[in-house]
Amino acid sequence: MLKKLSVFKVIILNFFVLFIFSYVVNSFVIAFGFLHELISIAFILLLIIFQTYIVFNRGKLLAGLYFILALALLLFSIRVGGINGYFTIAADGISSYPTIIHGDHALVDPKPLELTPERFILFSRDDGRFYVKRVHGVPGDDIKICNHLVYVNGYHYSLANNWVGQLFNENERCASRQSAFTLKANEYFVLDDNLRGSIDSRHFGPVNSSRINGEVLYKFGSRYGANSIFLEVSFEQD
Repeated sequence: MLKKLSVFKVIILNFFVLFIFSYVVNSFVIAFGFLHELISIAFILLLIIFQTYIVFNRGKLLAGLYFILALALLLFSIRVGGINGYFTIAADGISSYPTIIHGDHALVDPKPLELTPERFILFSRDDGRFYVKRVHGVPGDDIKICNHLVYVNGYHYSLANNWVGQLFNENERCASRQSAFTLKANEYFVLDDNLRGSIDSRHFGPVNSSRINGEVLYKFGSRYGANSIFLEVSFEQD
């Protein structure tokens, strides 16, 4: 059957396969991030076998050239995320320990519909480096910093308190530092889950939306064997 296929039909068939594969890979990345690399490798092997058979049986140079193009497009779709644009990053550091640890991989959605508190984002700073931190404040929120603790609209949220908000005590004396301001349009206040080891908006200020590269959906593939988990939590008020 393959001997009767023209090179043009082979090209159309493979582009169709690549399109379907990109969609399937993205679906697996969203649901089972740690599996997508294995699936990708398996598909590449099948593609190589298929294209090699065509080249040797038809003797067409164009089929061989298309194999190179198809493989390049496939690798691009895997790394950049195909039609949905998802991509993965590797964590470096312990500022969000134990939620994200050094060596974890995470999935990023470059075009989130909405950025709300409780979610991790990927952003860049003037030093050219990229950072992953959790959003605590969004445009219009009132921020108060007292004794290194951040209160958003009067509540402090932290992993140590299972994300249950602690109401600010108006009688508390801010011994170390006190500041209060309202986030402007396109400003986001970010913190790490590990507040003690964090360099965050308490130090460099709010992050402008123009610096945000996407929402970090979940982590997977930890070298320490941790399971894949979604990173969004739920801020609650006591």
